[in-house]
Amino acid sequence: MSVLMVCVLLLGVFEVASNGYHLSRGSVKAVGHSARRQHQELPLDLGEGHFFVKAIVMFVFGLLFCLVGVLFALGGDPQGRVALPVVALFAGYGLLQAVVYRRSVNVWPAAIVYSIPLVAFLLLRQAPRATHRTGPACRGQPDGLPGRAGTGAAAAASRGARATGGAVALDLDHRRRERGRRALLLTLVLGLAVLASHSPN
Repeated sequence: MSVLMVCVLLLGVFEVASNGYHLSRGSVKAVGHSARRQHQELPLDLGEGHFFVKAIVMFVFGLLFCLVGVLFALGGDPQGRVALPVVALFAGYGLLQAVVYRRSVNVWPAAIVYSIPLVAFLLLRQAPRATHRTGPACRGQPDGLPGRAGTGAAAAASRGARATGGAVALDLDHRRRERGRRALLLTLVLGLAVLASHSPN
């Protein structure tokens, strides 16, 4: 999760910086002309107003990405509950953009790129969690053996429970690492794809 949130934060900084530069150009025509060189996933024969709106939308998403990244770094959102709706909204925007500008081939790969943060986030959220049982054996008091009569059996059961719990913990740790590697790969792909899709001619 930490790697993903760092990538989200970096993406936010990039979007704020690049689209902030476009918006600083002043007029709608100047902003649209500047943003056209970056946002080439849109049909290039569109008017400047479309690219002006695109620059505003991506600037706002950049601010949101920076917000959730900083919030996660400060420990205010360790489970990513705030980040989830943001990355879901970003994926939804990519799909909406693809539907609206479907005559352009470039909007469909862009829609896939926009959905990568959401996919990576969901993969990490689905990591299995260990369950703790509180049955009689785990409490050191097996059924039918009250008091000292069950001490030996309780100790054996406790050792077995600890051994089983250790194996389960190792298995869960392995699964989390595997999901972490997948998320890292996805975020690396995300970064490369975003840089490729925003590179000017």
